[in-house]
Amino acid sequence: MNQNIAQESQSTDRSSLPPDEIRVENPGALYEEPPSETSYGRFRSFALGSKRIIYAMVLLAMVGGIAASMRPVTGFEGRLESYFQRFTGKAAASGYQIAANEIDESELRSNYETHKRLLGPVEYAGFVQEQFETDLVLRAALDEGLLSSPEAAMVLETALRRAAAEYYIRKKFTSELAFKPISTGEAKLVYEKTKGTMKELKLSEQDAIESIRNTLIAVQAQEIRAKQALLRRELTNRLKQVYSTRPPETVR
Repeated sequence: MNQNIAQESQSTDRSSLPPDEIRVENPGALYEEPPSETSYGRFRSFALGSKRIIYAMVLLAMVGGIAASMRPVTGFEGRLESYFQRFTGKAAASGYQIAANEIDESELRSNYETHKRLLGPVEYAGFVQEQFETDLVLRAALDEGLLSSPEAAMVLETALRRAAAEYYIRKKFTSELAFKPISTGEAKLVYEKTKGTMKELKLSEQDAIESIRNTLIAVQAQEIRAKQALLRRELTNRLKQVYSTRPPETVR
């Protein structure tokens, strides 16, 4: 089923977008008509309309962990180096190892729970793999001195500003942007209504139900991203009255 959806998505005009970005030209478009209240209705709407599973992972938990332990050092390079310095001792339970540092599994678990609460469901194994790969690249960048330039400082400062703003919006609108858990039972109800199609795709019942559940999770993530964009726009319109007497001119 996922393969079929991915193939159909190539023909849509969304294929020109980067895979890790959701551009919402009209954030309120999803809410111009009352959305279906049933899992099947949401699943069907997604399958016919979006035809694409989109996951957006923002490493707020990682940024939060770094910020919490920042030492009074100069520049982002020193701040990022201090992240690895936290793990110079032998961890009681190591999640993974980077050079001489054993990354503490208890911190990974804590970051994972924060990620789930603020950014939605993701498998723990996938989260840890992403953190591991991020730390590998970060370690190499630090060792090669690529983060000491003014350009690197500008890029890192921009990323931190965006992550902080994202975190603020997620915390301010916690209830509006909350993820609703999707159970296997809920996915099974959808399966019962699409059983014929699943058989044509030669998917076992278990694989089909898991595929449907993953799709329902993706539907919800996409809807929340659209809602967040709408809330962000409304918030910035209000904040302009508080903090800015001269917003930027409209780009022509």
